[in-house]
Amino acid sequence: MPEAKLAAHSEFQRIRDDPSYILLQPYKSEENRSLIANYVRQQALAFCPYYYVEKSGKGSVTFFYPTELLCGYRNILHGGFIASMLDEALAFGIFGNFASRLGVTVQLDVTYVAPSLCSNLYKVVCNTSKVEGRKGWISGELYRLTEGEEPILCAKGSGFFIEPAKLNLEKHL
Repeated sequence: MPEAKLAAHSEFQRIRDDPSYILLQPYKSEENRSLIANYVRQQALAFCPYYYVEKSGKGSVTFFYPTELLCGYRNILHGGFIASMLDEALAFGIFGNFASRLGVTVQLDVTYVAPSLCSNLYKVVCNTSKVEGRKGWISGELYRLTEGEEPILCAKGSGFFIEPAKLNLEKHL
């Protein structure tokens, strides 16, 4: 049901049909044991997040649907989960600017603007600010989506990421 809700949403359809974006869903693999992959397996996320990355490296748009398993207070998403999803979305948005397409978070800043409610559709829109060699800065905004209504800004985030020079991250994926 939540994934059908996503497929029918005009915001999703606009990004899905835009040829300047590439769809990534790395957490569908059973071998992937990352935090987000575990949320998908445990149905804390109703479906595997859709990461649409701009081919130009300018940013990304991520769609996801958290269930009540990710609440802190009653029906309110836990702030740590929100920070994790912002970190993921920002990373996917900036990593395309790195030769290896991999990197690590150096700094993540999150500002919570409005309550994020469980069992709702969300999108994170990210825009690359600056890239200098192996360093990249990006910002993003988390919105709650309801068809027929304006998106509600729930949180903002910014991050500084770096592509390690000598660490082989691929063995950790």
